[in-house]
Amino acid sequence: MSVKEVISGLVELQEQLKNLDKDYDFTFDDMAKREEVNKRLNSKVEELHNLQDNLLTFNISGNLIKIYKHLVINTGYVTILSGLMSKFERENKSLEELKTFRIDRDYDNFLVILDILRKKYYEKVLKYNDSIIKFTLPKSINVDIFREDLDFFFKADAEKVFDDFKFYYYDRNGDRKVLYGKTTNLTNLICDVKCSAWFPNELHAPYKAIGIDDIKSKTSFKAYFLNYQATLIIEFVEVVPVKSIEFQPFTADEDVWFCNDGAGDSIFWSVDKVTWNVLGVIPFDYGTGTSVLNFEEVSLKYIKFQAG
Repeated sequence: MSVKEVISGLVELQEQLKNLDKDYDFTFDDMAKREEVNKRLNSKVEELHNLQDNLLTFNISGNLIKIYKHLVINTGYVTILSGLMSKFERENKSLEELKTFRIDRDYDNFLVILDILRKKYYEKVLKYNDSIIKFTLPKSINVDIFREDLDFFFKADAEKVFDDFKFYYYDRNGDRKVLYGKTTNLTNLICDVKCSAWFPNELHAPYKAIGIDDIKSKTSFKAYFLNYQATLIIEFVEVVPVKSIEFQPFTADEDVWFCNDGAGDSIFWSVDKVTWNVLGVIPFDYGTGTSVLNFEEVSLKYIKFQAG
């Protein structure tokens, strides 16, 4: 065998070794990937088993529906569902027996309420989102019955739901409207505020309200400072029935505001911002605590304060 043939054989053997090395690396990588995939699959299977163990079954008008336990107990609401769960646990009954207790309410409304629980948990509880959750009800939902069912399932916490959510629905004409609770605070329905002229005082700057949210809280130190003869017009999301207004005074440095500033100023109401009707005046005890103006119920969309 010549030297040339030996060298040729060695080169060929070297190539074979390289290919074998590549095959080994490929096989090793493939096995590592398979092992990683198996780990993830096993993790998912374990997670599914844990979820299955945390499912509760409720009977809604004969329909059995499974709900994750964390949605029932971790949304921050006390509901009929959490109340039933607590009752069964106190009586040492298995939570499996929940499905034997029939809750006779509208099933479609319950599915919407379940969606509300999901959104509250995933958007506010997990994401710590402080903003209002916008939620549009299905067009097939009867709004009056839904409000009753919502009150039934959430009981005293129903108004908490309206604090967390801004509900929209479509009326018979197909117009989109806002749904509010039976005792929803009027402040939560404000959609716009316009001041015609600010009182010229540089000391007001730290306390000057920029938007609606600045005046919604009773603990806010923000306000609208009206100039003489100026108007403040508050617009609501739709025509709402009103029979009383509470006035929370602005309290801060007396160089900025004095108690009773604004007391006696006229208040008007309107549904179209064209025709205005007298509603009353800001109570004369305004500034010494929360004042209340009671009047015969009217349906309005705008309230106007006329500075004196």
